[in-house]
Amino acid sequence: MRILSLHLVNHDANVTYFDGEKAHYINIERVKQIKKYHYYKWNFPKLLDDLRGMNIPEHVDVLTVCVGEQIFSKEQEALLNWEFKNGEFLQPLEEWQFESVFENLPVRADKYYRVEHHYGHYMSAEWMYNTGQGVIIDGCGDYGNHTSVFKGDTKVISYTHRDMLSIGDLYYETAGNLLGRGTRKEWDNTFSDKSGNLMGLISYGHFNEHYAKQLRELSFEDFPAYAINVWQYWTKGIPGVHDTLTGHALDALSNDKRTYSEVSKEYPMSMLWVHEDGHPHVRQYHTDWMRTWQDVLAEKMIEFFSRYFTEHDEFVYSGGVAHNVVINEKLAKAFPKMKIPPCIGDEGQSLGSMYAVLKEYNIEAECPTHNWSHENIKEMSKETAETVANHLLRNDVIAVCQGASEIGPRALGNRSIIYRPDQKYAAHYFNDRGLKNREFWRPYGIIILEEELSNYLQTETLSPHMLYVATPTELGKEKLSGVIHIDGTVRYQTVNSGPYYHMLKKLQSMCGVAAIVNTSLNSHGKPICQTTADVLEFVHKYNPDGVVIEDYLYLNNARRSEDATGTYV
Repeated sequence: MRILSLHLVNHDANVTYFDGEKAHYINIERVKQIKKYHYYKWNFPKLLDDLRGMNIPEHVDVLTVCVGEQIFSKEQEALLNWEFKNGEFLQPLEEWQFESVFENLPVRADKYYRVEHHYGHYMSAEWMYNTGQGVIIDGCGDYGNHTSVFKGDTKVISYTHRDMLSIGDLYYETAGNLLGRGTRKEWDNTFSDKSGNLMGLISYGHFNEHYAKQLRELSFEDFPAYAINVWQYWTKGIPGVHDTLTGHALDALSNDKRTYSEVSKEYPMSMLWVHEDGHPHVRQYHTDWMRTWQDVLAEKMIEFFSRYFTEHDEFVYSGGVAHNVVINEKLAKAFPKMKIPPCIGDEGQSLGSMYAVLKEYNIEAECPTHNWSHENIKEMSKETAETVANHLLRNDVIAVCQGASEIGPRALGNRSIIYRPDQKYAAHYFNDRGLKNREFWRPYGIIILEEELSNYLQTETLSPHMLYVATPTELGKEKLSGVIHIDGTVRYQTVNSGPYYHMLKKLQSMCGVAAIVNTSLNSHGKPICQTTADVLEFVHKYNPDGVVIEDYLYLNNARRSEDATGTYV
């Protein structure tokens, strides 16, 4: 049976194809090299051209889609019989229904399905972990649903914007108001990244106990609206978001019987300029406000999770809000058996839709962990990995292109730029070299030996997909000094095998450091490199000290290559 699963609109277009034996996945942004790519104005005829080489036929047995939210008015959906009914998550469609929506799609099928958005998130995580239960929290999915709890195939809680403001929109609106919404093109393709960019900035704030006391009196359901000064719940389609940080929040930060001059000293007019083109700038009280409500939000989320799960329960957690590594760390301490997949956001929707259909037909297949590619790029050998360690010891910056690129938004070693973490200004060095040119407040992550995790960081939580942060130990403060964020934490990825295990063991034997800086192999505003051509373009433009392509290390200084033994050729 051939099955095609699609998520093409809004943002993060992605495709999963089951050819009868194996499932193949691709995030389209990697093909197009356009961040957050989606088929604008539903320009679907380009799809098969974009996926040339994936061998998708024009006719498949089953075609399933996940749209993300309702696409018509209630009246139109009723006319097409398009809406989800009676708690269904996998909706069979007639061909005429499907063609009424996806008329330009160059693929047809014998059978069509539509998968509910949050169920897609849930299934993408379940395909990897099979826990049988989970929590989904994002901006919104079908019909404004933003918070769901699943027990088996039953959704036991479903909050929409009529129940509470979504946590995703709390971050989304805050990022828009403080960092600016940019151009229409930026809104279409990259604006959602600003919520993630905001999270690094939050760390510059100071916790305000006076404001926190007010926030702690709120329920989980009331919290997001109050934090962003929406006095009434925001109903989808009805403007209601006030200017960020006006009214009660600013009053709460300063209304503790201090004089105006005292408050002014604590909250100076400007902390940093984010834009030079008239966009709003962020002040210290903004970061204090965000830091305070985020810390209390973590408490509220733990309380909410505790309604449905105990510390002994295994469950999945997914949706866009699960990108927040700071809150993830606190959740992991309360629920140590919680699982977070690498494809948290909508880039995992085609995976979830595929797994829903596979379950429907009782077909077993392995969940893809890497993006499909027409190139068969080899993994670097142990010898090459150890040679790279020698160059890291010399403070070289090395770009790595090995194997297929990993699924999800994090570069986990196959398309990475790596460096030593014990250099004092390692995190800023990438910008100084012109390699990343990202905002100064955004932190960098590390790859660390799993066996050394508790020696360097105060945590026992394994993090193979770089979705957690932790506070360094005394040893960690010394060995990771170049990547410790302003809030005293480090984002980390754990490894226990493969090339990076050998690289880190070698580096540890030479200088006592069992970790390396790991950031994605891409330039500012671009997706992670996919092909060797993408990598070479990056190398020629940004000049790292060396690049690994497959099992070869090429040194930039003299354009010479070095084989696995370290011999120049």
